[in-house]
Amino acid sequence: MSKIDDYNKQKSITDAVMRKLTCALGKDRSDNDKHQIDVSFTRVENNNWNEAIIKIKASYGYYGDSSGYDAISESVGRYLARAIQGHIKTITETAIKYAENDLREASQRAKNEAIGVLEYLNNEAEQCES
Repeated sequence: MSKIDDYNKQKSITDAVMRKLTCALGKDRSDNDKHQIDVSFTRVENNNWNEAIIKIKASYGYYGDSSGYDAISESVGRYLARAIQGHIKTITETAIKYAENDLREASQRAKNEAIGVLEYLNNEAEQCES
């Protein structure tokens, strides 16, 4: 395959990736009201090393058209994985912050529950004394 053929093949891949992701972001047309890109945790796969399986869904659709369109392809998946890997330090640090925030919230809920229990017991003790 010549370099020109390589270029034409890559241009076709790049154009498709750009078109699909632009639509999934809702940046292609103002009536694209069904655009979404979602990332969700699926499971941990246990083999020699535990690996998290993460699912990415990307789709779009237009107002007045009940159809929705898939924006994922093998090329889109490979470029998204590459982008994630390129930002993995920031993503990992953000995950740590989310976990710490969840811990603070759980701690506050536990504290509020403990205060509520103590207030209840205090009121019960006062009623027994009177």
